[in-house]
Amino acid sequence: MNNYRLSDLINIPAVQKMADAHYRTAGMPIGIIDAIDGSILVAAGWQDICAQFHRANPESLKRCRESDDYIKDHLVPGEARHYKCKNGLCDIGIPVITAGRHLATVFLGQFFYEGEIPERELFEKQGREFGFDIDAYLTALNCVRVFTHKQVADIVQYNRILAGFLTDLSEHTLSKLMADEALHDKEVLYRSILQTAIDGFLLADSQGRLMEVNQAYCRMTGYTQEELLTMQISDLDASETVNELERHIQQVIVQGEDRFETRHRGKDGRCIDVDVSVQYRVSGGGAGHFVCFLRDITNRKQAENALKEREERFRTFFQGSLDAIFITAADARFSYVNPAACTLTGYSEEELLSMGIPDLHDIEDHHAFNRFFNKIMAGEAMTSEAAIHRKDGVKVLTEFSNTCIRIGDKKFMHTVARDITDRKLTEDALRERMRSGFD
Repeated sequence: MNNYRLSDLINIPAVQKMADAHYRTAGMPIGIIDAIDGSILVAAGWQDICAQFHRANPESLKRCRESDDYIKDHLVPGEARHYKCKNGLCDIGIPVITAGRHLATVFLGQFFYEGEIPERELFEKQGREFGFDIDAYLTALNCVRVFTHKQVADIVQYNRILAGFLTDLSEHTLSKLMADEALHDKEVLYRSILQTAIDGFLLADSQGRLMEVNQAYCRMTGYTQEELLTMQISDLDASETVNELERHIQQVIVQGEDRFETRHRGKDGRCIDVDVSVQYRVSGGGAGHFVCFLRDITNRKQAENALKEREERFRTFFQGSLDAIFITAADARFSYVNPAACTLTGYSEEELLSMGIPDLHDIEDHHAFNRFFNKIMAGEAMTSEAAIHRKDGVKVLTEFSNTCIRIGDKKFMHTVARDITDRKLTEDALRERMRSGFD
């Protein structure tokens, strides 16, 4: 805010009233001149000799401006500059400086000091030089006020205080304007951020009436801003009854904030899953409102539901399989087992989950086992046959089908095991009969 004027910062009509009262009391003409463009902001008691003669004639006006420029160039903050203008009258200038900028000058002038009035002949000569009506010009000269030095000193003291008051007032106003401008800039920035945010945003009053929404929420629901601003949260919430929603609103007011998932109803009737983060805030005026950020999680919920369905199908298969299933971690210890694995081994689920592959087998060559295990964990599917030591000490010949699976970011060995003891006995008996037959 670099182009402000004094007229932007103070009440000029109020200052004009002060100037009028000052002139009526002290009799000293006063003016406040804009230091930027020279315009007259305030004027009281200006003498005809200046207004109708000196400043009305192009040639004498040049002298006035030379005098004005001299005073302006020699002003000192807080001080009064005394000067006799080139047209023979006394002037005094006091600057009004706001935030380091010279905004205006308080001028006292068009007077004579007592005992220092120039010869009348000088003004007659000056009047003829500029082509004035001499009688009218001298009549105007007779109206110029005369003051003692003491009177002028007292008047100057008062106007120095006035200039200081105008400076303080304008700086206070400027600070407020700059603060308001900064606040406005922040509001524009925040609104821009909210309007371009990916997440939905809405502002609602304590009754749930929508006061503001962003474009993301409009896209989310299919409504326009104009439509939404005629609606309430109850028009959109598809998860709670009116009474439930009212209780939830009161709960948020008491808590001050909440985070929850719900469903909102779009313009086309479809329901949208949303993750809501809400805060309840009370303004300086005492009005409360809800600040809500909403994220569309419909796709995530659909993915979660699909995953749950897959997990349920897998759990059904896993738990109901007649074959024993072992899920083994990279350290060769069991992470998951199904009921059939417990039946096969005779151990409970809790017991098996505290065990590992070496606890069920006689492993004579650990190097060979590690190579076998590492190949499977590297992605190679392998089958094998080996005996399992049941809890009761019985050895069960078992066929294993081993593959590597990934759960999250970890690898596991997935093993389907089947008791083939009876099958082996049958095969051995068949081979024995066949051998006997040949014999």
